[in-house]
Amino acid sequence: DGSDMPARVKARTPSLCNWATISDVAIGHKLADMPMLLVGIDPCFSCNDRSVTVTQPSGQREHWTWEQVRRFGIEYYQRQGGQ
Repeated sequence: DGSDMPARVKARTPSLCNWATISDVAIGHKLADMPMLLVGIDPCFSCNDRSVTVTQPSGQREHWTWEQVRRFGIEYYQRQGGQ
């Protein structure tokens, strides 16, 4: 609005830019490996929404919370016999 008190502000943190690399880095990895891949970009989770968009083989997209991703990883490796 031109004043020194803007009506809204959009902050773009470095974490937001780093997220763009994850889709390329994750190719060939299991979903259960995502926590370690995410550590590599040193994300600030409070700077980002806490959900993940999962695209199923059918093309259907679902929004998962971090708890759902964590639970999926644990269950996946339990089904694989810990491998």
